[in-house]
Amino acid sequence: MRQLILIFLATFTFSITSNAQFNVNGNETILTPKEDVAVPISLKGIQFKKYLSQDYKPAFVDEIKEQTYLRYNIFDDEMEYVKGNQIYYLKKEIGRTVRFADNTTYKVYQKSGSLKYFLVNVEGKNDLVTNQIVKFYPKEEPLSGYDRGKSADYKRKNDEFYIATKSRVVQLPTNKKSFYKFFGPKAPQIKSYLKKNRLSYKKIEDLEKVITYYNTL
Repeated sequence: MRQLILIFLATFTFSITSNAQFNVNGNETILTPKEDVAVPISLKGIQFKKYLSQDYKPAFVDEIKEQTYLRYNIFDDEMEYVKGNQIYYLKKEIGRTVRFADNTTYKVYQKSGSLKYFLVNVEGKNDLVTNQIVKFYPKEEPLSGYDRGKSADYKRKNDEFYIATKSRVVQLPTNKKSFYKFFGPKAPQIKSYLKKNRLSYKKIEDLEKVITYYNTL
């Protein structure tokens, strides 16, 4: 009997409960069923554009040791888990962390009163995080016989970069003067660091270096 139980736990990372929610380690409910909403036929062919990846990737949630499979729905800002034909959302809580096997990490922060997933680029006293955006553009009918109109579409928009602490997230300015001002009394050191290392305040790979340096000041 003990062997059967171990096999069951190894096969199913999450165990389903009577109210169609899931438990991890038998105590913490972390998944809730996605509402079954009919997708118009005209939009079914572009649903994949809402996602970071169509595939469910191996991931770990918080400090839970068992691995599961999730995918990030950027448009709806939800981590999705599937069992059978039912999709479940990972419940959002401040600080909840999802670490995918490729070392990509997402963490939940509060933004404008709502909980949201951010891609974590740098962790430290100040986290550098990215708000990934997918926007929906409805169908546009042709305005004349010469106009072809436009089909409905989901499109990735430019990422937004934020500095996150335990209590808040603040967007990094895209204007150079405002960017330096953001760092207050440390602005001269940040400006010198960018100039010395020929870094851009607009490129994420350079921002990672800047914030890593800022966390040492």
